[in-house]
Amino acid sequence: MKSLGSAKKRSLKQMERQQTLRTKKQQQEPRKKRVSANVLNRRTGGVSLPGVEDKELMGEISKMKAITPYMVASRYDVRLSVAKNLLDSLQRRGVIQLMARNSNLKLYQFTG
Repeated sequence: MKSLGSAKKRSLKQMERQQTLRTKKQQQEPRKKRVSANVLNRRTGGVSLPGVEDKELMGEISKMKAITPYMVASRYDVRLSVAKNLLDSLQRRGVIQLMARNSNLKLYQFTG
């Protein structure tokens, strides 16, 4: 009796064919993967801001009353993760101070 929704049982002939195909594939040498031109020309995701020592960057940040990762990312046209990393490094150096934080947002203030 066949249960509902189960796969159809294959015939012996079909199973033999499938097994011979598997053995042929295993015996053949593995093919080299082709790399398309798009993959070769793709840029890496690592975008960085000017150095933390950059006076222009520090001047811009010092003018902001409140500093958020989104504000830095939108002003310098970089990814949000890059802006977060920059703000974390500035906080570790004591240039900015974390004022408030929740699960979605960190709010910093320039300390000088």
